[in-house]
Amino acid sequence: MIIKLGAAILHVFDNVFQTEFYARLIQLRLHFHTPCYRFNKNEVALVHVPKTAGTTLYTMLEMDPLHRFKNINRHRPVSQYCMPGEYQYITVMRNPVDRVWSHYHMILRTPHGRFRHAAEKGIENYLKECWMGRNMACRYYAGDVREEPNDQTLALARKNLSRFLRILSFDHIEEDLTQFLRESDIPVTEIPHKRKVSYTQPSQEEREIIASYNSYDLILFNDFETARKENP
Repeated sequence: MIIKLGAAILHVFDNVFQTEFYARLIQLRLHFHTPCYRFNKNEVALVHVPKTAGTTLYTMLEMDPLHRFKNINRHRPVSQYCMPGEYQYITVMRNPVDRVWSHYHMILRTPHGRFRHAAEKGIENYLKECWMGRNMACRYYAGDVREEPNDQTLALARKNLSRFLRILSFDHIEEDLTQFLRESDIPVTEIPHKRKVSYTQPSQEEREIIASYNSYDLILFNDFETARKENP
């Protein structure tokens, strides 16, 4: 009762003063964006970068009869305690320009969302204020979320990704996920397209602005696309 009352008060406070305390409280309670977690070597952790088909994966992976998959309803980077190669990870790779544009519109649709006020001032202001719009995949795969990525972060992200159990393609999610489910002995049903919404597409100028803030993520995505073409 006290927690619900406190959350309601934060809602009102955020609306009046244009702050983001409620959103931060939710993230703390769910332990989002933290590399401080552990799992067992017979388990598989999902590294779910926001707006990369996470809800679809959650729907399917929770059907695993052995309950091997972790983080399927959490946004968490690579664990600082469980190094890829020694531990198993999967993820979904998406074009970073498309991912950021989708995240930007999600923020705009969320009445009490964190960074809503920044997003309302335009895409570049959102990119400057919201760290999740700047090389978030590189941060997540390196396991270093809060610091701005650099060449060393990129190198670590590349190294970690090369040791992932599987990297699925967002653009081919139905095909890739169906194959992965079968290989994992998980009952395969129709792959749902969860939380799919419509929004305007970015202009060429907006795409270039997003790309300028996501150079490292573009390198990771191009690595993935090249490898996929070479090893279909």
